[in-house]
Amino acid sequence: MNLRKPAPPRLRLPDGRLVHLAGLEYAVIGRKPDCDIVIDDATISGHHARLRHDASGRWIIHDLHSANGVKVNGHQLGDYEPMDLSDGDAITMGVLVLRLELSEIQIAEAVSDTVSPKLLTSGSTTATDKQMQEIISVGQAATEQELIDRLLDVAISLTGYHRCAIVSPLDAACEQVQILGSRAQVAGQADAFSRSLLRAALRGEVVAVLTPDFPRPPDGSIARHKIHSACCVRLTDDRAGRVRALIMDSRDEEASRPLDAARPLAILAMNAAAAFDRIQTLDLRARESERQNEIKRAVAIQEVLLPPPSGSVLGRAFTRVYRPGAYVAGDLMGVQDYGNTAAMWIGDVMGHGLSAAMVMAIVQDHLQRDLRAGMPIAQIMKELHNYVCGKSYGFMHTLWLGRVSLVPEGLSGDFLEVGHGYALLRYPDGSTEWLRTASGIGFVGAEEDPTYSSEPIVIPNGSTLILLTDGIIEQVSPTGTRFGQTALLSVVRSSRPERLADAIMEAVDRFADGAKQNDDQSILIVQA
Repeated sequence: MNLRKPAPPRLRLPDGRLVHLAGLEYAVIGRKPDCDIVIDDATISGHHARLRHDASGRWIIHDLHSANGVKVNGHQLGDYEPMDLSDGDAITMGVLVLRLELSEIQIAEAVSDTVSPKLLTSGSTTATDKQMQEIISVGQAATEQELIDRLLDVAISLTGYHRCAIVSPLDAACEQVQILGSRAQVAGQADAFSRSLLRAALRGEVVAVLTPDFPRPPDGSIARHKIHSACCVRLTDDRAGRVRALIMDSRDEEASRPLDAARPLAILAMNAAAAFDRIQTLDLRARESERQNEIKRAVAIQEVLLPPPSGSVLGRAFTRVYRPGAYVAGDLMGVQDYGNTAAMWIGDVMGHGLSAAMVMAIVQDHLQRDLRAGMPIAQIMKELHNYVCGKSYGFMHTLWLGRVSLVPEGLSGDFLEVGHGYALLRYPDGSTEWLRTASGIGFVGAEEDPTYSSEPIVIPNGSTLILLTDGIIEQVSPTGTRFGQTALLSVVRSSRPERLADAIMEAVDRFADGAKQNDDQSILIVQA
């Protein structure tokens, strides 16, 4: 009997278990007990990936900086890079493959035949010209559903069998089988068939045939449905790792099928497999193209949130460099006039990529609103902490914030630093000083009730304020060593102020010597 189940969204784990996702906004997958979906495998990181369901109904997966990475249908994701998922997508984590299932499940009858695979035979008749034309038409389908429909019609036309189905086993034993499409020339159960016949075909990508004199166990589905001839051919695995098979039969008083369709069916199966692969490739390319377009739009939007590459504030020149580690960055920065004062800031959101960039935009907006209101910077930091605290671990960030006004000696004001220890003052004589505060530990949003207090700052005329993120300091070379503070100070002391940003990035690139950029890299320089 055929059963249709309007099943909720679900994630099929490697051991066959189903995790139902209905009602979930997100789920963290990993090895640690605090994960929403726990997978105890050595190749899975503690917090390996996050599956998210957004308001538009999309399912999206992110790699949470896992050790062994995440692949979707073979595409390797970057750290924290999001990827939209579709029904049946194969998600590889470590050495394990999970599958997202979104469509209605049509379950075929579970049968328990005990047919010996040795009794299954293969035909060898070649295809005629007319049959080849029909077979070729299958490969011209533009969509997967069109391909399934053509494949069913041509399979019945080639063989004359009365029932035909394209199936995908949901487990190795074929206990449950998803029906992707079916046809029946006469009224009857098009979706009930022999499990043992299917298993035999799946083992060897060959056509399996039942003949009229084939032995039928009296308690099996072959006898129960009075199947007197049938065949099954494997359609090779798709890119998501799903196995498909084409199975047909005739029953009871229906005419027996001759054994001359095996070879045409084998050719049809190869052509259909190539067509499935082609359609999936085109679909993957279209999805990748849309993803790239979304990234370009995100980059353009983020550029609007940043100060221009160069300009002036309170009549003093500034330059900035903004180099994302993954398309867009989680670094926040700004330099802005507010009447007789100016503010400058730099910070680093936890994580990389699009999710960190979204947090950056939220924090940037919140920060500028409070600065426009003229609030003291200690109060601004407290307000920002209260806003961020409790949102999620992804909202925590570091921040260096200063506000100054013009004085005869240069720029004077106060600053506050929380967890961001990379602010440097270069004096006219070439000496340097790190600008740090007593409260400069932890992250904004990490502590329960922090107390913030600012400290005075004077930037003498001819001095240079250098703000940067840890992606500069922590850039590694091909041997795994870090660029470090010593190398940074050497560049700062030996370079002209007007070329300082370029000089730092050139030194970092020489040091990296082609090694991967580990993190977002940002620099903001203000000349007093």
